[in-house]
Amino acid sequence: MAGKFFSRDAIIDTRRNLDRMNAIQKRQGPVPYHTHLITCGCPDPICGGAYPRVDDTRLLPTAQQAGQTLLAHRNRRKARLKRFNKARLARMRAEAATPPAHT
Repeated sequence: MAGKFFSRDAIIDTRRNLDRMNAIQKRQGPVPYHTHLITCGCPDPICGGAYPRVDDTRLLPTAQQAGQTLLAHRNRRKARLKRFNKARLARMRAEAATPPAHT
């Protein structure tokens, strides 16, 4: 989607800026924060298009917290799929139990 708004060079510069910001953040200290890209939205073709910003209000989760989040998300997704499959199976059984109507 970014290709519609940014030139190829602007996309490359944006990605490099984000990588540079993440590298600087890793060197600065042990507390990692989320990094967001903010687009300027100007129509200037020379503009880089976006710049990275560190969000000091949100810490990145630790590896253990991230694992727990992924596990909870996976369990919710599987439970939703089981409910859908049970409902579909019940519907199919009900359709098979009713005799076909002759017209």
